[in-house]
Amino acid sequence: MKKLSVIVAAFKAAPYVGAMLESFDKLKRLPGWEYELRIGVDACDETARELDILGVEYWKTQRNVGAYVMRNSLIALYPADMYAIFDADDILEPEYFFKLIPEAEKCGFSCSHKRVFMDNQTIESNRGYGGGQCVFTHELLEKLGGFRSDRVSSDLDFTLRAMISGVNISIIPEPLWNYRRLATSLTGNPATDCRSSYRAEIEARQDILRCSGNIKITPEKEPLAKSIPWEKSISADRVSIIVFTPDGSCPYRKRNWEWLKPSWLGWGFEVIEITGQSGNDFNKAMLAHAGVAAARGDVLIFADADVFMDRRGLARAIGAVCSGSFSWAAPNSHVCRYTDEESEATGNGGAAIPSNAPYIGQLAGGLFVISRKCWDEVGGMDTRFIGWGGEDSALSILLAKRGDGWKPRKTEILWHLWHPEQPSKIPGRYKSKNNANNELLRQYKDSAVVDKKNNEKGAINMEVRITSGTRVNGRHCEAGTVENLDNQTAFNLIRWGQAVPVENEGRKRDSEAVNTQPEITEVEEVTPPENTPKMKVKNGSSSKRK
Repeated sequence: MKKLSVIVAAFKAAPYVGAMLESFDKLKRLPGWEYELRIGVDACDETARELDILGVEYWKTQRNVGAYVMRNSLIALYPADMYAIFDADDILEPEYFFKLIPEAEKCGFSCSHKRVFMDNQTIESNRGYGGGQCVFTHELLEKLGGFRSDRVSSDLDFTLRAMISGVNISIIPEPLWNYRRLATSLTGNPATDCRSSYRAEIEARQDILRCSGNIKITPEKEPLAKSIPWEKSISADRVSIIVFTPDGSCPYRKRNWEWLKPSWLGWGFEVIEITGQSGNDFNKAMLAHAGVAAARGDVLIFADADVFMDRRGLARAIGAVCSGSFSWAAPNSHVCRYTDEESEATGNGGAAIPSNAPYIGQLAGGLFVISRKCWDEVGGMDTRFIGWGGEDSALSILLAKRGDGWKPRKTEILWHLWHPEQPSKIPGRYKSKNNANNELLRQYKDSAVVDKKNNEKGAINMEVRITSGTRVNGRHCEAGTVENLDNQTAFNLIRWGQAVPVENEGRKRDSEAVNTQPEITEVEEVTPPENTPKMKVKNGSSSKRK
C-alpha cells in the first residue's frame, strides 16, 4: 500500500478547518493508496482548540513561522511516497486525489484548476493553476529539498524550480478544489497581495536565486509538538457513571438495562445504579443528587438506563471534561428512538436499521458528562421539578449559559431503546408537565442569569449507607441506600467499584467495604419497598461525598 501524505498548515483557521476535514473524509479512494493527514498549527491556540474539539491529531509550533516552514517541518516528520499540499481553509472535491495521483505518478508533479468562492458565493467557476495546491512525489522532493521560508510566493517558486529540474507539470483543466477568499489572508491583505511591493520584492529575489542555479535548497524547519488526545487524560479513578436504573415495575425498562449494563461496566469506571420508585412523586432531579452523593469521582457521567451511543464519541466527551478544557460535555447531537422490534434486535446483538428519524437532543438529556465542580456551581438538577421532564431542560439552559462546554462538531446519535410511554409524561397525568413545572421552566428560559441563589436552592444533605459488599467478576460491588439526615430511605443503590487489574486483584481500596459474604456471580437489583417514606428536604445542589 502506497502512502499519500496531505500536508496542511493551519493559522487562524478555526472557523474553516472543519469544512476542509469533512471534504477530506468524502474523498474518493484510489485503489492501492492510503491517504493520511498531517496538520500543522502555526502557533494559533484557537485553531488548536478547534482541532481538539474535532478530535483530530495535529502538530504545533511555539512561534509563528509561516506556512512554508510549517510544510517543511511536517514533511520532515517521516517520508511518504507522495505529498499533497493543501490549505486548512479550502475544500477538496471528492475526485481530487483520484485524478491527481495517477498524473503525479507519471510526471512527478500534478495540479488542477480551482473554483473561487467568498462568503459561500462562487465568484470564479474555473481559475487556472498559478502555484499553490499540488501533488508531488518523494523523488521530486529530494531534487528540490523543500519550500523556501519566505512568507509569500514560495509555492510558486517550488513549482518553477520543479519545471527547471526537468519535470513536466501535469495540469488538469477542471476545478477539483475550492479556494476560499478571505480578507484576512495574505492574498487578501493589500500589504501582501499579488500587487503589493512586499510580494514583488520577494518574487524578484526568488527569480535571481533560481536563475543562479539555486534549485535544491536546504529547507528551514521548526520543532513540532504533537497534540495529546483528550482521551489520554482519562483516569479511571476520576470517573463515576451514574445510571438511573428502573425499579422493576416495567419489564421492558428492566430488560433494556440488562442488555446495556455489561457495556457500562465494560468501561472500568465506578458505576452507580441508583433506583427510585416511579409514581406520582417521582423526582429524577433528587435521584441525580443521590447518585452524586454515592459517587467518588470528580467527573460524572449521567445516563438513562435505556440509552447508548458510539463508544468513541462518548470517550471524546469524557476526555474533554477530564482534560480540564471543558466543565461539561454533551456527547450526542441527536437522539433516535428504536421501535420495540428494533430494540429487541439490538439487545440481542444485532444491528437494527431505525425506522424513526433522529431529532436534536438536549445538552443534559439522556446522557451527559459534567465535572463535580460544575455540578455544584450550577446547583445540579432542580429538585422542584416533580415527575418526568423539565429538570433536564432547565439544566441544559444553565449549561448553555455558562458557555464552557463541549459539543460534537459532527452528528453523534444517542440510541434510545423502546419501552412503554411513561404515564407521568402525559399532560394532566400525575405531576409532570403541570402548571408549576411549566412556570418553573419558563423562569429558566426567561432569566438572563439563573443560579443557585436566585433559584432559592439550599443544600441537599444525603448519606450513603452500605449494607452489603462482595466481589463479582473481580470488581467490588456494594449494595445499600442513600438517606437524608432524618434517616429516611430515599433511594436504593448498587455501587460497582473501579475495575481492578488482575495483578492488583489482591489489594483492596481503602474505600471498599470488608467482604464478609461468600463470592456471588450476580447482585440482584434492589427494589424500594412500597411503603418507602418520602424525603422532605430543601431544594438544593451540593451533596456530601462519602
